[in-house]
Amino acid sequence: MYFKHQLGLQDIAGRKINTREAVRAVILLENKLLLVKTVRGDYKFPGGGRKAEEDDREALVREVKEETGFRVTEVREPVGEIIENYKDACEPESVFRMTSAYYLCEIFREGEKQQLDDYEAELGFQPVFIGAREALKLNEEIFAREMEHSNIFLSREICALKEIIKFI
Repeated sequence: MYFKHQLGLQDIAGRKINTREAVRAVILLENKLLLVKTVRGDYKFPGGGRKAEEDDREALVREVKEETGFRVTEVREPVGEIIENYKDACEPESVFRMTSAYYLCEIFREGEKQQLDDYEAELGFQPVFIGAREALKLNEEIFAREMEHSNIFLSREICALKEIIKFI
């Protein structure tokens, strides 16, 4: 199974596009997903932007370790991709495009200390194992309640959770 979705702006013809490539880890252990919970109570897949010198595997290993404290032991097959197009905050006439590739991953069961960036610490990132349907329900409730004030990643993660529920 492989999913592909596009979110955000649809009519972007002729506009400058600033891109960022990201990776997200889909880690299933005993029928629960390893997700990152924020202080707002929403959930995201561990992952983030790929550095210029990294391939997807290297970025996944680094991001999962930083955000959750867990060590990735195996990066398996890609399961999907979500492309987000939004008005660029730095260049309002341009489009910011984030392409997130989702990969099945395995982890070593013993976690270590997280290594959060400042903004991640501010969002209170905490690794949790949670059922996919429960995480989806909670994310949808927060999105319905907060809409435009919710974390920017929330619609992406709702979309990904809906797809991943189909094959787990």
